[in-house]
Amino acid sequence: MTSSEDRRNSDRELILDTLLWRGEPSGPSGTCFVTSVAGVDLIKSDASLLPAIERVLDEVVVPELTTGDASGSRLRGLAYVLCAYSFIGMRAAPQRVISFLLSRSRHLLRETIECIPIGYQWTKEGYNFGAPPNSDLRDFLAGVASGGDEELRSVALRALKQLDECEMRRRKHEHREAKRESGEGTSTDSHGRLHRRARGGSGNGGAKC
Repeated sequence: MTSSEDRRNSDRELILDTLLWRGEPSGPSGTCFVTSVAGVDLIKSDASLLPAIERVLDEVVVPELTTGDASGSRLRGLAYVLCAYSFIGMRAAPQRVISFLLSRSRHLLRETIECIPIGYQWTKEGYNFGAPPNSDLRDFLAGVASGGDEELRSVALRALKQLDECEMRRRKHEHREAKRESGEGTSTDSHGRLHRRARGGSGNGGAKC
């Protein structure tokens, strides 16, 4: 077996381990939250895995989606695989990913769009997968949202709304942090009166509200 064949087999095993939730999950001690170790590794991969993911989607996922809802089936790690495919692909090869998704079943397209916001959830620690959604991703969702399939349109609009909400939270947080660092926050005195700190001030000499 050549090194390239070894790599292909290794890539496929990682994807199947993720898709079928094989291996040991991990999570904080004493909680019910679990993470797929293989899934995390897959999301951290690069564009060289896109062809392997596409083969698994064609050979395993699409047939199962066609016969029912794979989210409740044996494909427990499907969200990880679709998140990885969309996240890696939309950064490295957006047209490839878009062409692939639009040429497959609407079931796969729907499942993928539903998973997209997961990677772009934002907290004070940053985006889940470490990067914001780019214009190619938003344009793709906007295109589906303007299409003729009512269900897909609804799913795409919901995904765009979720992305927008995360962006608003990020901007509000950054705005608050900028004000705090510049000393433009507010404080209250012992009587509960609100004082606005002047730039660089301590809050004792600000204007009373």
